[in-house]
Amino acid sequence: MVQDNIKALEDAFLADYGRNRYQTSVGELVLPISYAAEHLQEWMKSKKLKIEA
Repeated sequence: MVQDNIKALEDAFLADYGRNRYQTSVGELVLPISYAAEHLQEWMKSKKLKIEA
């Protein structure tokens, strides 16, 4: 999946971090993507917040 979308990933990295495809290797992209994929379900869970009046 990553190899099929390298250009899109590099473009996203440029938009997020200001680094162009010549400054970014695919290896740098894979680690943050893997981390996000592993934690996405946890991040999406609803959280009850205490609101003090």
